[in-house]
Amino acid sequence: MTTRRRNTRKVFLAGIILALLCGLFTVMPLKTFAANVTSLSIEGNTYDATDLAGNPGGTGWSWDNAAQELTLNGYNDAGISATGDLVINVTGSTTNTITSANKGIFVDLSLTLKGDGDLTIIAVDDGIYADDDVDIFGDGHLQITSSDDDGIFSLSGDIRISGSRSVEIQSEIVCIDAGLNAVISTSGDVILTSENGYGIYADFLDIVISGSGNLTVTASDDGFWAVDGVILSGSGDVVVNAGDRGIYAGGGDVTISGSGKVTVDAYNEAIYLDDSGTQLLLEGTGCPLTFSSEAKIAVYNGGDGNSPVGGSTLSTYNKVTGAPDTAEVIYDKTTYRLTTSVNGGHGTISAGEENIASGEIRTILFTPDKDYEIDKVTVNGIETPVKSNVLDVLMDSDKEVIVTYKYTGVPKTGDHSDWIRWIIIMLAAGAGLSGIVLLYRRKGKKN
Repeated sequence: MTTRRRNTRKVFLAGIILALLCGLFTVMPLKTFAANVTSLSIEGNTYDATDLAGNPGGTGWSWDNAAQELTLNGYNDAGISATGDLVINVTGSTTNTITSANKGIFVDLSLTLKGDGDLTIIAVDDGIYADDDVDIFGDGHLQITSSDDDGIFSLSGDIRISGSRSVEIQSEIVCIDAGLNAVISTSGDVILTSENGYGIYADFLDIVISGSGNLTVTASDDGFWAVDGVILSGSGDVVVNAGDRGIYAGGGDVTISGSGKVTVDAYNEAIYLDDSGTQLLLEGTGCPLTFSSEAKIAVYNGGDGNSPVGGSTLSTYNKVTGAPDTAEVIYDKTTYRLTTSVNGGHGTISAGEENIASGEIRTILFTPDKDYEIDKVTVNGIETPVKSNVLDVLMDSDKEVIVTYKYTGVPKTGDHSDWIRWIIIMLAAGAGLSGIVLLYRRKGKKN
């Protein structure tokens, strides 16, 4: 998003706040009902309120003035713009396509995008632009490509994606750019790719990810940027790959309260908390949670100069590797079992153990009996070399360690442990001696 656009949005929101403080909206709310569409541009033509009253239509589209609703069914043409609150119902068995050298869809108030059909928007400027809220729900697939700007932009409202719709956005600047909150609660998968900007940007409030669909964000700048906080409360997995910071929270906590896995891989901080006293709060059951930084640390608070991590479920996690103030930290609940045994006796081995956290190392000590040494050691059936009777085992799965000892000494008087073997040796020696004596006697007779 350009600096000009950011400044425009801040001036607009500041004006609303100032007006509220001055009591200008105490009599009438800012917006209490949907404003009728008074102008619609579609398929290269513009229709005013009088035209719209006649329920016009064209190739792949129709207008219902009573419902104030535009239906796309096989539409494949230029961008769409409207004055008022626009509702678009996307339907049909074939993909609807909007191709524009400017904005794909432009609305000067709010936009509602619903239906069970697929929609592809290819635009040079914003894929979708609205001054107010953008609500996207229903089924089907939404694909947006913006070669020069944002995927979805709201100047002063929320951007909400819900239902079961899947979404794929590739943008030059920001994929989802909300004036207030950015909320994704869909059960469909969402894939966001920003070539030179942010994945999700909430310029005034929070980013909330609460759906059961998976979310993948790839951004050259920050993956998430929220002026307040970030809440990940869904059951879908969240993966963020960022060229700068993974998740930035300007004034609130980063709260992970869902059951999905979370992976944040960034060049700089994976989690950056900009306000003193804010935390990375683990409140859910997702597993594992992975935060890694190529150049700096995993979790960082710029206000405090530390890396606070808390939350009601923090103690239920096994911190597998690292600490928040190192380059990588993984919180996992996976545990493994270590089983040990001696094959054939003649020594001992360290006892096994239950519930070992994933990634931990256990040191196995082998103690052979006197006159015995290690013959071989296997880990999960694979023979493994051992030095100085010690073996370190990485617990990345259940492990079974078996040792076999072998005899190395000479039996002393009274030691009958290998008596059969020694009887055979003595008999062989006796037979050899008898042969020599017999040969000697035969030579004596000949002489």
